[in-house]
Amino acid sequence: MRYLLSEERCNKAIPVSATWMTEDDGVTGSNTKSFVIPIESALKSMFKVEISLEDAGKIRKGQEVVLNNLRNLKNHDICCTVVGSVPIAICSFIYGCVKPIRVFNI
Repeated sequence: MRYLLSEERCNKAIPVSATWMTEDDGVTGSNTKSFVIPIESALKSMFKVEISLEDAGKIRKGQEVVLNNLRNLKNHDICCTVVGSVPIAICSFIYGCVKPIRVFNI
């Protein structure tokens, strides 16, 4: 039997089967959808920066892109770069450049 330890890492362990997170114990197609949220939902509160396909290619390779026309962002602000409605990366805005922190493989 597998156990999931509590945060205190004491003798208070609960079996993983009690969490309903194993395939044997009831995680079905309808239950698994409650664990997954669309990436757009998680990013909707972030400031979005529209970029070109050429700039998206650079960001996907981990390179920073110079964008001088972003007056709403301050240094070290976090934003989400998008092409159309497709999120490309979570980026940091530093001195006129957008530098990728986490790139999405979508």
